[in-house]
Amino acid sequence: MDSELCQLKWGVTKLNGSLPFDTAHGATVRITVPNPAEKAKRG
Repeated sequence: MDSELCQLKWGVTKLNGSLPFDTAHGATVRITVPNPAEKAKRG
């Protein structure tokens, strides 16, 4: 994995997010991170 992708994975992990890769039909990276404001609203 390139160093840039390693840094991206590290940052997303620190934010409790996910970083799945799909290479079945090309190359797709989907970044998902939780929204702290939504969590605060739920209490």
